[in-house]
Amino acid sequence: MKYRFFFALAAVSLLVAPAFAQEVDCDNIPTTAEAVPAEYIACGQPMVYPESNAGPLDNAFGYYNGGPSYVDFVQNAPETFNTCGAASDPSFMNAGDFAGDDLVTWYGLHNDGEAFAVNKNSACGETSLGTILPSNGGGWTGCTWDYVDSTFYCMAVPVCGGGTDLYEVDIPGGSATFIGTEAVNLACGIGIASEPLTGVLYAYGVVLDQLVTLSKVDGSATVVGPMPYDANFGQGLDFDNDDLQLYNYAFNFGAFAGELWIIDTVDPSGSSTLVGALGSIIPGGTVQMGAGSSQTLIIPVELVSFNAQTNGTNVTLNWATASETNNAGFEVQVQNGEGWDAMAWVEGHGTTTEAQTYSYTAEDLGVGTHTFRLKQIDFDGVFEYHGNVEVTIETPGTHLITSAYPNPFNPQSQFTLAVAQDQVVTAELFNTLGQRVAVLFNGTVEANQAQLVTIDGAGLASGMYVVRVTGERFSDALSVTLLK
Repeated sequence: MKYRFFFALAAVSLLVAPAFAQEVDCDNIPTTAEAVPAEYIACGQPMVYPESNAGPLDNAFGYYNGGPSYVDFVQNAPETFNTCGAASDPSFMNAGDFAGDDLVTWYGLHNDGEAFAVNKNSACGETSLGTILPSNGGGWTGCTWDYVDSTFYCMAVPVCGGGTDLYEVDIPGGSATFIGTEAVNLACGIGIASEPLTGVLYAYGVVLDQLVTLSKVDGSATVVGPMPYDANFGQGLDFDNDDLQLYNYAFNFGAFAGELWIIDTVDPSGSSTLVGALGSIIPGGTVQMGAGSSQTLIIPVELVSFNAQTNGTNVTLNWATASETNNAGFEVQVQNGEGWDAMAWVEGHGTTTEAQTYSYTAEDLGVGTHTFRLKQIDFDGVFEYHGNVEVTIETPGTHLITSAYPNPFNPQSQFTLAVAQDQVVTAELFNTLGQRVAVLFNGTVEANQAQLVTIDGAGLASGMYVVRVTGERFSDALSVTLLK
């Protein structure tokens, strides 16, 4: 049995007392996972909350018992509700969430099993999906979308205090599959949320007021720690997919008020944060959100910079991220004609909201223009391209001639020449007797543009040869060996 407490600070809105308030025993209010009974509204006290100073600018959405209706609000200003539209079913809706990255359609389950798809872009118009009943009886008390398994996990309570059943539910398809029951550590579950990256299920209830994790195999619960407030009646729980914090659309039984909390998943009692009152500007009655969802997407890899610096024939690529999710790493690629070649692999930082920096140096590149890009790859194989970054390597001094490759060779070898200024260049091949046996190239080479020269050994005898390269402002030579 829950007992009422009154705190010196706290409050939601001025609570309206019905005519029969004198007959209500406010010291013995029943524990329930449903709506606040109308006869106990008089037990609330006028309270004042400090100005909200926590939470991101992300929006939240859910079912509000006033009306009833669907509302949204900014999470760092939870006292201001914006009404999206009316809810048609008068029974209490205690379970609902968005499915994946679709933030337009919100799926809800009423306690009596009525399922709805709510269109946020159409004044929260409802589409009835029929009735989904828990096979063990009772009413739905919480639902969450699981990104890892791409499904809804929902809780149902046959009798508050007797245990909580876990189901996998296909809300659009109208079916529910029983997983298991937790009778001890979650005697009356009222909120469930799936960690978006790991798929760990968190839940809490109104009997023991403790945060637990739930097994997807058998529904059993592992205790994390006590909640930071005394919970009663239906309320919601959901992770913000952007900052990965656990938001609790709570009903604080001690304050008899709706509140928004950020729940610490390691030390929920000692390290959680009260953001503020839920909907305190709405006059009359208790403010209670039966189900709430963060309107956020899982953060991608947010690349904030990508640049290149040259040092002779080396190019150093530098890039930085503001945040990362599920990032296995980056494949550094260089353009090769119409396609791209992989140069290197740089490991990422998995999931982090902290800024990260990366660097890779490509060495001994040829003179000319090179274009680089990054292929960011998630652990699940999903990838995205970033770039392109273009750099030009200029000729050091008057000219540059690379070594021939392959060397020794048969039947062909190649080398690259480049010049600092436009000029006519001749490349000739001589044998060991000093006889010219081939003219490999004779033409104009533009400044800082790589010119590929081919040595063809067809018709030549095995042995050593000298390549003489002569320009208007330089001369140079290299040796090659033909092996047949």
